[in-house]
Amino acid sequence: MSIRGIRPDVYERLRVRAAEHGQSMEAEVREILEAAAERPVDQELEPENFADLIRRRFASSGGLADLMVPSRKDPSKLVPLGE
Repeated sequence: MSIRGIRPDVYERLRVRAAEHGQSMEAEVREILEAAAERPVDQELEPENFADLIRRRFASSGGLADLMVPSRKDPSKLVPLGE
């Protein structure tokens, strides 16, 4: 299978995503296509809520545990999420 006409920015994001997952672009695209093919056609693509979307987005990189956010008391300081 060949896919023509992929925009350069999409190609680059796929390349980076594959590298982050330690696999070839072909393997990365195969996983994306397999996941999309398993989803029922009538299933909504929207998550149940925004929190679920965030959790799924960052799950492959270890989740949100190490995310640093500005302190509400002093915005110039970063603190780990959940403190």
